[in-house]
Amino acid sequence: MYAYRGLEGYTGSLWWGLEAASVVLAIAAMWLDAGELSGPFTAFVYQAINVAGWFQWTRDERRLQLVLAGPTA
Repeated sequence: MYAYRGLEGYTGSLWWGLEAASVVLAIAAMWLDAGELSGPFTAFVYQAINVAGWFQWTRDERRLQLVLAGPTA
């Protein structure tokens, strides 16, 4: 979230909200795991969300590169 703070239209957007929720859930998952308040399922779900997010991020980056490259002849 900090890296994109100056990006127009990002703050308060759906992606910003999802990223904020991910940070909060990450902190909660680590706290629950450290306090042995949950089983390994919490950490598994958190990591699964991270992997899904990474795949989405790489797809978005590829699309952005294609748009920035412009039409090729």
